[in-house]
Amino acid sequence: MAKLIRCAVLVLVAITVATTAPNVLAVNPGVKAATLQELIALAKADPQKLSYASPGIGGTPHLAMEMLKVAAGINVRHVPYPRGLTAAILDVVAGNVDMVFGNLTDMLPQVQGGRLRAGGRQRWPPAGASGRASGGRDVPGLPQRCLLCVRRSARHAT
Repeated sequence: MAKLIRCAVLVLVAITVATTAPNVLAVNPGVKAATLQELIALAKADPQKLSYASPGIGGTPHLAMEMLKVAAGINVRHVPYPRGLTAAILDVVAGNVDMVFGNLTDMLPQVQGGRLRAGGRQRWPPAGASGRASGGRDVPGLPQRCLLCVRRSARHAT
């Protein structure tokens, strides 16, 4: 039995990274902060006033925000969405939650439509790449000098 379990684990080892999807911090346009630094100042001025959505506990978006909280010394309320990132994004768009970390591919239509602020002209950093993310020409990468600990992306392996 022990050999069988060990063999199963060996079979599931990733051979290569097929894709990566950078995570982006996005906020509802009603949030009174134009930059990440202003968002941090807002969170410090009134702890627990701001909230963030995630597709559940322990996923990449949740951990990215928790790392930002530690790095910036802020305290914002976590609102988990067990039904997934789409439900979380929709509640941020609706104004029920202030912000969300999510994959660029999931956020881009809302950002381009002006329903969320993330990167580009709104100056919100993605947390996953140091350069520009492919597919999101208006969304610049997280600069090397900014909160390096939130540089995370989802990786899909084959």
